[in-house]
Amino acid sequence: MRTRTTWWLGTSVLAVGIAYWWWEGRTDLAARQQLAAQAEWRIRADDVTELVWQRGRDRWVCRRVDGEWRLVEPVNARADAGELDRLLTKLERLLPGDLLGGTETDPGQPDPARYGLFPPQDRVEWVQDGRRRVLYIGRRAPLGNRLYVMRSADETIWSVSDDLLGWWPETIDQLRDRMLFTGNPHRIYRVDVRRRDGFLQVQREPDGSWRLVQPLTAAADRRVVREWVDQLFTERITSFVAEGVSDGTVYGLREEDATAITLWIEGQGEGQTIWIGGAVDGAPDTIYARRQSGRSVFAVPAQLRQLARIPTEELRDRRLVPFPIATVREWQLWRNTERIVTLERMNTNDWTVTYPAHWPAEKERVNAILAAWSSARIKRFHDTPYGLGINGAEESPAIDGRTLVLASNNEGNGSVRLRWLAPLDGGERWLLQQGDQELPVEIDGAPIAATVWDPLFYRGRRIFAIDRTHVRQLSWQHGIHEGRAEPDATGRWRLLNGGPTPWPTAIEDVLETLTQLEAAGFVADRIESDNHYGFDEPQALWTIGLKAEAGIARHLIIGAPRSAGGVYARTRGQRAVFWLDATTADVLLPTPESDVTPDPPTRSTEPDRQLINDE
Repeated sequence: MRTRTTWWLGTSVLAVGIAYWWWEGRTDLAARQQLAAQAEWRIRADDVTELVWQRGRDRWVCRRVDGEWRLVEPVNARADAGELDRLLTKLERLLPGDLLGGTETDPGQPDPARYGLFPPQDRVEWVQDGRRRVLYIGRRAPLGNRLYVMRSADETIWSVSDDLLGWWPETIDQLRDRMLFTGNPHRIYRVDVRRRDGFLQVQREPDGSWRLVQPLTAAADRRVVREWVDQLFTERITSFVAEGVSDGTVYGLREEDATAITLWIEGQGEGQTIWIGGAVDGAPDTIYARRQSGRSVFAVPAQLRQLARIPTEELRDRRLVPFPIATVREWQLWRNTERIVTLERMNTNDWTVTYPAHWPAEKERVNAILAAWSSARIKRFHDTPYGLGINGAEESPAIDGRTLVLASNNEGNGSVRLRWLAPLDGGERWLLQQGDQELPVEIDGAPIAATVWDPLFYRGRRIFAIDRTHVRQLSWQHGIHEGRAEPDATGRWRLLNGGPTPWPTAIEDVLETLTQLEAAGFVADRIESDNHYGFDEPQALWTIGLKAEAGIARHLIIGAPRSAGGVYARTRGQRAVFWLDATTADVLLPTPESDVTPDPPTRSTEPDRQLINDE
């Protein structure tokens, strides 16, 4: 009894195991078949070289040619690469669902007609890895937002998401490229516009600047040209009008009447030309256009015509100085053939007057004048040479003759020469000649008014720049009075001999003023005699005694008062005359005599020196 029971239990377990093995094998086989089918028919967007969509009698064929997508049926035109990439990416992510028959576990082959696949409603073809694959599209499934499809290779039927139908464009125009020009807009090096009023051409120079070539040769405004070119490049086709057009007269596209825009892009052998015609009937905001190499007529925004009509003057560079003032290394002022002054920028970014003499220059004054010229803009480009029709003149009037020359330290910028021609409206505006340009330009008079022609104006106004710790003694003389002061061991300054104090407040004020003495301006570069400016009978003489390591003593001679305020002055050993403002003069000139009790006299370590003798 026990043996029989054991036999039945063993037989039951074995039967259950066989059934489980059979069921699992069947399930695994179906899963493997589905995975294999997915791998076989799945699109790899980057590897597809041709895509075909057929719906009824409509057949659209797109093909990669030299790496770019083109439509080859029903029109030969550029395809919208972005739209096709979007479509292929969606198809790539489309996975098949249930497999309906045609498997080892379900060998029955379903009837294609039952699923709307005979004949198919639509079909998708693609070429990948050199093989053409076809997917037939049938009707929608009754439940689950699914769609029946069948592969041509093995006629297996699957269900997929019905999103497939919504992905495909409704018309072929949705797959067409709507860009007027292709390529990298930053590599455009030339623009040609042929219009009724003549030919316009701008060209990029090797240094990145732009230049007008037609209808005249002149510098172009880099920013304006760049914005203009970008606008031309970004215009888009609004709609496609007609195909296979050989005579564009009806669209205003006859070459004798139409406007042509050609962009030349580096790396492309020929320019890309768009012809612009008349306004679209019933759509005044759009105009007809076509490509030079095509027979399609399409509509574009009327803005394109306005861009093509840009005035030449609007493209011209209105800067007088075509480079930043920070790059100016030298500038000169001339009056006819006579050079007035030359200034050079040092490596320290300071300026030096190198003609008519060598002086440190006043940096702020130099930069202020350069800034005035750098910010100046041309108000008007005259179209007749100077003297012919300007202000009604029939003969050339006198030329002012002054000239400003600016040289840049950047290779390729060169120099600019600006010649004064004549004032307008009493100097509110001026006519200038730029370089060798025959036609004058008109500017505001501010930079001309700011330019000073006296070389001494540019001379550096710092007279003394002395470290106070290097000063060991101050000596002064005014009239018959003399005085001297030295610091004690604590650094406190003390008077060493009698006489009235020459300062109204404290010796610290004098020390601060003298060690950082600055002129208000220069009067003469050299005088031959002290009889001028009151130096034969100076109001005061100052000597700054320095420690041995700081060099020789410095001497200041204060001459006569100026009628406009302040006093004339010069330094010992130098014949240049400058003037000090009233505030500085108040510190350095003696006050009315008063009783002063000096500190006990001490022996000076510096021998007495005659302060006036300049020899």
